[in-house]
Order: sequence, then C-alpha cells, then structure tokens
Amino acid sequence: MEKIENKGIINRVYSWFKNLTVKGLLGAILIAFVIIIILTSLTFLPSIMGRISNSLSAALYSVFVPAESATITADKSIINSGEDFTINFKKGNTSVSGLFAVSYACNSNADLVSVETKSLKKINCDTPYYLLDKEDSIKIRVATANSVTRLVIVGSFENNDTQKVEDIGTVRVTIKNPSAGNISPANSNKPVSNTPNPTVTPVNPVSTPTPAQTYYGKPDLAVRLLQVGLLNSFNNQITSQTQFSYSDMVGIKFEIRNDGDANTGLWSFNAILPSLSTPVYNSNTQISLKPGESIIFTLGFTNLTNIYSNTITISADPLKQIAESNEYNNVILSTITNYSYNSNNYNYNSNSGTLGVTCYGSPSNPNTGDRVRWYANAFGGDGDYTYTWIGSDGLKSTSQNPSKTYNSTGEKQAVVTVESNDFYVSHTCSVNVY
Repeated sequence: MEKIENKGIINRVYSWFKNLTVKGLLGAILIAFVIIIILTSLTFLPSIMGRISNSLSAALYSVFVPAESATITADKSIINSGEDFTINFKKGNTSVSGLFAVSYACNSNADLVSVETKSLKKINCDTPYYLLDKEDSIKIRVATANSVTRLVIVGSFENNDTQKVEDIGTVRVTIKNPSAGNISPANSNKPVSNTPNPTVTPVNPVSTPTPAQTYYGKPDLAVRLLQVGLLNSFNNQITSQTQFSYSDMVGIKFEIRNDGDANTGLWSFNAILPSLSTPVYNSNTQISLKPGESIIFTLGFTNLTNIYSNTITISADPLKQIAESNEYNNVILSTITNYSYNSNNYNYNSNSGTLGVTCYGSPSNPNTGDRVRWYANAFGGDGDYTYTWIGSDGLKSTSQNPSKTYNSTGEKQAVVTVESNDFYVSHTCSVNVY
C-alpha cells in the first residue's frame, strides 16, 4: 500500500510540473508576442510623432462666448459729432468693490474724450479708460470726420480683490456729422454773394444725413487682438512676448464678435502668418453669431520666416460675403520679431557651423524693484545645450531663463554662454532700469 501511495504522489508531482511547463511556454509565447508589438510600435513612433509635430505647425483652438446681459447703457443712441452722451454701469453684486472701464477699437473712426468736472481727458483707443473708485457713470464727448460712424464701446469691471477683469457688455452709438464732405458757402467765413453763378449750383447744408438708417438691421464682425506670445501647446496658454526664435511656437489670441444688430450667418476668417510651413491659414466655416456673441480663437504656428520683423494679419470675412454695417474693423495686425535672424541680437560660433544663441530681457524698460526675466534661445549644435549666465549686480545662473530684481537704475547687462557638442558661443543683452 505504501508503494502505491508513493507512486501516486510521484504521478501528481509529474502532472503538476508538466502543466506548469505548458503554461510557462504559453506565457513565454504571449510575452514574446507583446514585445514584438511594442518594438513594432516604437519603430513607427518617430514617423507618428513627426506627423503630430507637423500638425502643430498651425493649430487652432476656439471658445464660444454667448452674448452678455445688459449691464452697461447709454443715454443716447444717435448723436451729432461733438456732442456729449453718458454711459451708465450697473453691477449685479453691489458688495464687490472694483473699477469700471470703457474701451473702443482704434479702427472706430472716432475720437473720444472724457468730460471731467474741470477738464477734458483723452480716451485712447484699444486701452481701458478706468473710472474713479465708486463711479458708475462717465460722460463722453465724441467726434468723427465721417458723415456717419457706428461706435461700439466695451464696458469692463476689474475686481479689486481678485484683480480679474471681465467684460460686462457693449453699447452702440451712431454718430452723425452733417458737415462732413460738404463744401458750402454756409461753412465758410467769407461773405455770401447773392449774384447767381450759372456754372455753380449752391449746396445747402444737409441737416439729416440719410446713411444713418443703413446701420440698423446689419451684422458687424469685429476683430479684437487679445494676446501675442509663446504658446504652450499642451495647455493652450500664452506667455506674452513679441520676440521669438525661429523654432518657437508663436501664439496669437483674438476675438471675433458680432457688434451689429442682426445675425451674421455662416462666416469664416483667414490669417496671413510669417510661417514657412503655413503662410496662409484659412478657417473652416464658423457658426452664425447673434448680436453680442463672439468666439475667442487661439492660433499657434511654428517655423518662423527668416525675417527680422514679421507681421501677422487676421481678417474676418476676407471675401466680403457678409453685408456689414462696418467693414473697417474686420482686420487686425500684429508685429513680432525673429531674434534668430537679427545680426544685432544673436551670435553664433563659426567653427561649429550652426551653433548660435539669442537673448533678451523682459520687460526691456523696467523700474527699480521690478523682476527682470532673461531669455535665451539656442539653435544649431547637437540640440543639447547648457546655459551659463553672468551679468550686472551679481547675476549668475545656469538656468535657461533666469530672473533677477534690480534695485538701482541704469543699463543692466547679461552675458549668456551656451555649450553644445564641445562648442561654445556667447552673447550679451541688456535692459535699462528706471
């Protein structure tokens, strides 16, 4: 009995080992199959990443912004050039402290001044004009050289606690100039002769110009520049700057809004870009915008052209397919600088053939106590760079973009040295502290 029992144990051990071997073989085959798949994927990964990189040569992101509820009003909707009107603000949460502001586009064909108690103050275009603390109204005097101008004023509110600025609506005012374009004895300081002149027909002053009513019932696509800078393609955030290396991804953030009185219908826009890979970007068809609605776009592009000064042009409805009340606010321009190809702002190592470096400080004209960030962009070499900074007031760093606070005025210099593939190149940049 003992012998049979021992034989049973041996058989069970043999069966267990046999099954384990078979399972191990199947597991090994499965692992080998997975490894083959991974290696194959890695083989094609460079081409896949290349396609992704190419697709980022021009990337577009957009956010739809619905029309705001009316929180800003004007006491007049039609005025004559040179007259005053008043804008009133109303904030929903009265417990929040902050400042109201007005702004208008530089392509509005109008000049605005604030009518203060003792003086007149110019309201600069494309710049917020802030009211004083606790003020909720502003009297504005506006003038235009055109016979009729449609003025759109944007209201905003800056929260004192959070420093956050929010748009709170717009007002639209039609400005008439009866004397624009008229040449008449009535507009002259010379005495008027009663002698008939058979070759000249006297022109009577026009009291009510007829083009005013054409502004109603039409859409108005208006483009507004929000930000230009270095685009982070992972989070769609822009760091404001205007100087770039040819390898940077430049980002421009802009808003296209319907400032008119009717729906736009389907529309599109294009962008003329200083990019070698995407010189022209034509958008897809965009949704119809109701009055007050807008879309905020962030457009990024790479491969900056070999030109020092470059212009970005954004045009809404470039083919003029929409009958608008104002065609002069459909285009914005922005200028950026390519430091990689500016001989006065970069240096390169002739022995290495291509190794070069650019540098600059931001802001370029800081005040004492401000923090200055130094930027360096290397190119060429083997793509692997080390940075060494030395400069005024004890500047010393091995970071690519170090920061320093200057407590004295004058020119502050920074020298950056870049090493790549056993080659060195240095460049000096400076800022003026006031």
